[in-house]
Amino acid sequence: AHYLQNYAIEHRLNVKLGLTVVNVEQSEGQFLVQTSDGHSFGSQALVNATGIFSKPYQPEYRGAKECAI
Repeated sequence: AHYLQNYAIEHRLNVKLGLTVVNVEQSEGQFLVQTSDGHSFGSQALVNATGIFSKPYQPEYRGAKECAI
């Protein structure tokens, strides 16, 4: 987590650490993200990063195949 936190600071990225995403919806070209602390925000891009390179975890969710890059 320290690497990601330092990377975000160095590149001035608005990365949210320590939160659980409870819901994601896509509407009008944006992802609407709801977090476990009750906050929500919109984003044009969404990165689902979990697991490690040698053993990634890829959760299944509705709409994933239609939204692949």
